Amino acid sequence: MFEYRARLLKIIDGDTLRLECDVGFYVRAEIDVRLKDVWAPELSQSGGQETRTWVAEWLEANTQVKRWPIWVQTEINTLSEPTEVRSFVRYVGTVRAIDGPLTTLNDAVNSYLARHPEWTKGTV
Repeated sequence: MFEYRARLLKIIDGDTLRLECDVGFYVRAEIDVRLKDVWAPELSQSGGQETRTWVAEWLEANTQVKRWPIWVQTEINTLSEPTEVRSFVRYVGTVRAIDGPLTTLNDAVNSYLARHPEWTKGTV
């Protein structure tokens, strides 16, 4: 497991973010982080766009002050992903706002999704 301070570059969908991570010694890395234990609907599914919008609003409300407003704990994703089309390993992780609530984004998204049982889960 690795821990980095980071900033948001892009919200890919309701459970995946593109982050710029400060890995130390003036080195930056751009990585896609899939929220650990979160299965949001895909963008093409019912609730997918809504979940991505909700994630954007949560991040905007909780990450306004610092240059590096996000704290991310990552680990290598060892799950078999037969539909994954990338040629590199993506990371799964836990995301929280440095100065925000104690709740992680992961837990907040899961709470949001629990209020919408009509939406199907996305894929891993």
